[in-house]
Amino acid sequence: MANLIIQHWNGPLPEWARLATQSIEKYAKACGAEYELVTGYPLGKERGVLAQKLIFLDQKYFDFDQVLLLDTDMVATNTYDNIFNYDGIGRLHLRGMESEQGSRNGRKWPYYWQKDWPMFFGNFIKMDKFTRTKIAPFLPKSEDFVKYKHEGEEPNDEIILSWMMRQASWFMPAQVDHPRFCDLPEEAASNATLIHFCGGRKRNIIQWIRQNRKDIL
Repeated sequence: MANLIIQHWNGPLPEWARLATQSIEKYAKACGAEYELVTGYPLGKERGVLAQKLIFLDQKYFDFDQVLLLDTDMVATNTYDNIFNYDGIGRLHLRGMESEQGSRNGRKWPYYWQKDWPMFFGNFIKMDKFTRTKIAPFLPKSEDFVKYKHEGEEPNDEIILSWMMRQASWFMPAQVDHPRFCDLPEEAASNATLIHFCGGRKRNIIQWIRQNRKDIL
């Protein structure tokens, strides 16, 4: 069965995102996987922007064996290695799992949070078909996002995915080799294949691409 790398963005792509997603699309082809950049509100505007990333659980992708969701601030390096050959879902948000106050997921949306239940960072999530089909039915209804909205922001993909896993009684703590596939530039392994330029690091993507990925300029 085929594999898929999927990303989501709402609105026009800024230059850093255009270059970053271009590197991921090229990486997908190298892995023999399909690639899709989803835009807009495929899960409905009521669920907010961040939750749209959960589109990777949609039934229309059930024909794919493995689906990898990546944030648009993920960049593929020239150190190629096929992520689909490795086990692991993503990187656990350990601090956020330990305490309700350990991350905004618990602080802002306590209804969906439970101590020590697996919660993965949203920049990298890789799931096989069996896992996706098991948890997909538990996507909260649109009105639940509005009901539990707090401080002007709907629950995000990280906390909702953790809640869906819990509803499905599907305990999946396996982490991917995150120093090589989903870590920050300053923490990533020297042979990292994928790097996460989150937060203010996004401003460094264009320069990084110019220095390291002239093949996609």
